[in-house]
Amino acid sequence: MELVCGEDSEGLGGGAIQSERREKQMPKALEHALIWEEEHQQYQLSTHGQPQQGFHREDEAAFSRWVAQHSSFAFVGQAGRLSVLHEARGGGTGYWYAYRTKERHTHKRYLGSSSNTTAALREEEL
Repeated sequence: MELVCGEDSEGLGGGAIQSERREKQMPKALEHALIWEEEHQQYQLSTHGQPQQGFHREDEAAFSRWVAQHSSFAFVGQAGRLSVLHEARGGGTGYWYAYRTKERHTHKRYLGSSSNTTAALREEEL
């Protein structure tokens, strides 16, 4: 399964900011995916579709270290999926944003800094 930015058909919910509609742009494939595994009660991190590492809910510190070293990943949680991207901002290290597409409109939601980008927070965004 190839995960791409804006692949989902559900919205972010209240407080989402709707971005400009972009015509005829191909979605960018994401190299990393964090996928919930119900059987193991953990998130499985895959790179190019190959399993790399599992993160239990208690592993937030380990996941935060991984997040700090990357700029994007697909998140497939218990309630849906979204694309998570790090965007640079002047005077700082930048912030994380979640993107979802619903009915051909992309919605953007602020997640915060790397240390605040946890699995629990991402589940809330779904």
